[in-house]
Amino acid sequence: MKPPAAPAGPRGALPPGAVELTSRLLHFCASPSASVRDAERLIAGLSDANDPAVAVAAVNMIRDIHGLLADAAFPSFAAREQQRRALLDLSTKLVAAEEAAFAE
Repeated sequence: MKPPAAPAGPRGALPPGAVELTSRLLHFCASPSASVRDAERLIAGLSDANDPAVAVAAVNMIRDIHGLLADAAFPSFAAREQQRRALLDLSTKLVAAEEAAFAE
């Protein structure tokens, strides 16, 4: 039996569920290399074009969970650090976009 679907967002698309988000994060962690684009895929469907703070909150949530995972979840320490850096770079980019939207 499938759990009830989340309500549709303003554009009609459903946000990813917990299983999808967990899968995305674990696949990201298993990757030996990571980029900001890879990190953006983690929060795809969670951001709201009308409210950049939603994307900032989403990437910060992912960063927190990523930091709590055991070292065994990653192929190497270097991979973990590259992923951490990609998430931090995405966070910086999204915060700048949020601040620019707020200044308008």
